[in-house]
Amino acid sequence: MPEPAIVFFDCETTLDMKLKDIGAIDSEGGVFHAADYTRFRAFLEKADILAGHNIVNFDLKVLDKALTDKQRRLPVIDTL
Repeated sequence: MPEPAIVFFDCETTLDMKLKDIGAIDSEGGVFHAADYTRFRAFLEKADILAGHNIVNFDLKVLDKALTDKQRRLPVIDTL
């Protein structure tokens, strides 16, 4: 059985919660760095697990409307 594909990511926002940047790396070494919801959604297509620090209470809320239903249901590892 293949190892699950994990995407580690972090969002940066302005004080009024506008997206400034998303930085991510996947378990295969792929890198994402942009403030582009559409491209990030495509980057997550192969993800089996989402991971990051405080992503449950912050990052996933910032990204919620940009994610697909499948991406919203992925297992999460939050290091907080």
